[in-house]
Amino acid sequence: MRDALANRSRIARRIERAGGAVVMLDFDGTLAPIVSKPDKARMSAGMRRALSLCARRMPLAIVTGRALADVKKRIRLGNVSIAGNHGLEWFVAGKQKRIAVSPAMMRALRAARKGLTALEKRYKGVYVEDKKLSISVHFRRARVHPRAVEREVRRIARRFGASRLHIIGGILVLNILPKAGWDKGRAAAMMASCIKSSKNAVPIFIGNDETDEGAFRALRRGITIRVKNGKNAETAASYTLNNTESVRKFLLWLAPLETNMRCEPSRSLTGLAAFRSRAL
Repeated sequence: MRDALANRSRIARRIERAGGAVVMLDFDGTLAPIVSKPDKARMSAGMRRALSLCARRMPLAIVTGRALADVKKRIRLGNVSIAGNHGLEWFVAGKQKRIAVSPAMMRALRAARKGLTALEKRYKGVYVEDKKLSISVHFRRARVHPRAVEREVRRIARRFGASRLHIIGGILVLNILPKAGWDKGRAAAMMASCIKSSKNAVPIFIGNDETDEGAFRALRRGITIRVKNGKNAETAASYTLNNTESVRKFLLWLAPLETNMRCEPSRSLTGLAAFRSRAL
């Protein structure tokens, strides 16, 4: 697998031929190091500076499984667009939207939440994160084998919403979402379409785990980069970076490339209208 920093000249030529780029990144494990407690995740000052420099020069977005409100307070950059909850919540051009989810799906999610809360009490170290439109079950600190937790989570999801809920895996986390047709792949493709500053701008997506593989596949004609963080997992990405520090260096290198292309992206949510989204 090719290292993105070692192939900067190749990437630069691709961006030049396309006439620009639109940059999208995951948050955890990409912009901020993975931590045992999700609420402790923070970007470094250096990463914030690199992200800010890029956002001034080209359209930039965060595509994350975190809830929109949660990631907004961690980013704190007004010119950065966000797709939260795997694409169920959006922030673009100062406007927020939420994808319509059927009442039946939301009832199934609430029922599953009760079962998962009981699981949290049963297994020490398991943490259930309620993100309103989805649920994440973290077991990085669990005192039992991860597979035991995974089996229980999948059993609960099947029991309360086999046809209305789906599970997206991650690194020692399982995400339970309404089966509304959204994941990071669809979210990244829609985000690129919403905020790109030119018709042929090449999408760049940087992520670090299983949830990002959907985006790598959806943007297979773009520039896709998996952050390894010490793991050599199979990936659909075209390039890799070693860790969050490598991401920071890549962003600092990327920012000046479009110095002469600084134009205002459309940053429009009109494309989401087709998906029956509603204002928050």
